[in-house]
Amino acid sequence: TGPAACQIHPFDVSYGRFSAAYPYLAPYLNDSASSAVNGASFLSGGAPGMLLSVFGTDLATGIQEASAVPLPQSMHGTTATVNGIAAPLFYVSPGQVNLQVPYEIPPGSATVSVRSGDGHVTTQTVQVSGVSPGIFTTADGTFHLVPSASARRGSYATLFFTGQGQVNPRVADGAAPPPPSRVGVAGLPGPVQPVTVYVGGVAAQTTFTGIPYYLVGVTQVNFLVPPGVSAGDQPVVVAAGNAVSGTAFLTVQ
Repeated sequence: TGPAACQIHPFDVSYGRFSAAYPYLAPYLNDSASSAVNGASFLSGGAPGMLLSVFGTDLATGIQEASAVPLPQSMHGTTATVNGIAAPLFYVSPGQVNLQVPYEIPPGSATVSVRSGDGHVTTQTVQVSGVSPGIFTTADGTFHLVPSASARRGSYATLFFTGQGQVNPRVADGAAPPPPSRVGVAGLPGPVQPVTVYVGGVAAQTTFTGIPYYLVGVTQVNFLVPPGVSAGDQPVVVAAGNAVSGTAFLTVQ
């Protein structure tokens, strides 16, 4: 194992307004479409606790990001609900709102409503499953993992995903877990459903799977790049329970 196996990596989700230091998390501006999608992969589907991106028009009267946790339920006058339950907000703008699906939302069709400060209401429908994993990737069009865009065979790499579903121990909507200094790394919330990372079709050994103490609804996975995987860009997917993420890539050296 060793330090690299359980390291909690810095990862600035910026709660919606993704800074230049982390361009792979830049807002996905798509004013031509109205939708509610996974906040990492921008694929359809939702899960309890997931970061959800809602696209549309007149979603907010301005731009604001959450600056601390717990996340607020109102920003720039914009509020959101999922099946009538208030949703914590990462980021609001006229064309995009990033929110957390409350953990209380059961599987099935869910109604997402966003009310702007001027009273304009936008309603979207999302199909909620127990899990709906989506991997965070670079925004340069290559869809490489972040922060580990490349790694050597047999070395440790890290990815982040959202849509992990219920976690244990439970964490409140909009809240980040307590720091490891209080609960230890083993005490951080981890997905209830089993999580497997596949690199080039080969199951990788995972050494840490959990929500870091500074994030909301985002799971970190540390894994060992399988020694037998071929060099070059290899596809990476996350299987959580009976759901599989879209494909990301890792450059294996």
